[in-house]
Amino acid sequence: MTEKEVLFLKERCGCAKNETLTWYHHCIDAKRTTNLGYSWQSEFRTYHIWKQPILANYRYMIWLESDAYATKICDKDPIKLMVENDLVVMYDHFPKGRSALEVIPKIRRAYNQSLCSYDLLNKGYLAVDTCSDRNHTEFPKATFPLIHGFHHITDLDFYRSERTMRFLKILIEDYKFIRKFDDQIGVTLPAAIDAPNRSWDYRMNGLKFSISHHGDLDGDIHTPAAIRGYHKFHWKINRKKWVAGAKMCDPWISQRG
Repeated sequence: MTEKEVLFLKERCGCAKNETLTWYHHCIDAKRTTNLGYSWQSEFRTYHIWKQPILANYRYMIWLESDAYATKICDKDPIKLMVENDLVVMYDHFPKGRSALEVIPKIRRAYNQSLCSYDLLNKGYLAVDTCSDRNHTEFPKATFPLIHGFHHITDLDFYRSERTMRFLKILIEDYKFIRKFDDQIGVTLPAAIDAPNRSWDYRMNGLKFSISHHGDLDGDIHTPAAIRGYHKFHWKINRKKWVAGAKMCDPWISQRG
């Protein structure tokens, strides 16, 4: 980073000029305060991850956040489904959150087109209105629903393509450690614009993998109370039903309550 960029970051983080920044400094971003470490992982997942050398020889990536837990064995092979259906993204929960309004000019700049709206079709594809027949200034308040970031499977060739990487670079270029344009936007919008019929929602394609995250299964806020909070559920119920899972998970899941 340049000296100017470091000074700007320190101002955002309330850090004195002679003070050393750490990952735990909390910085103002998009009118909210986020620690620097979290902002960096957001930027990394939005743009930098796709061209990491360690992923160069791979076509598909399964993302599962460290606070998401498998609660049963998958009854179908999700990677097999990705390959057979030539998908660019397959995801467990939609929608979760909405994009920042400022993403609209970034879309225009990267793709030389506008995006008005999209939603799920009954087959789990994205139905998209690209505003090709009218001026997008008619929609100054457009924001877009996003794929939940706790779990998805992505086609690395699609996301590291020159066209997608151009958009992702424009997305994060305002300044370093920005969370406003996060990884959920980075995964969702390129697929909506360039591959809406190659994007699958799990549930609408009969897939239920029962992944626990923040007390919900597959992002469903109506998860039964007995299951909410997976640590306790694992020790009291699930480890007795899923023996193989218990052998794998017991050493890593702490017992609470």
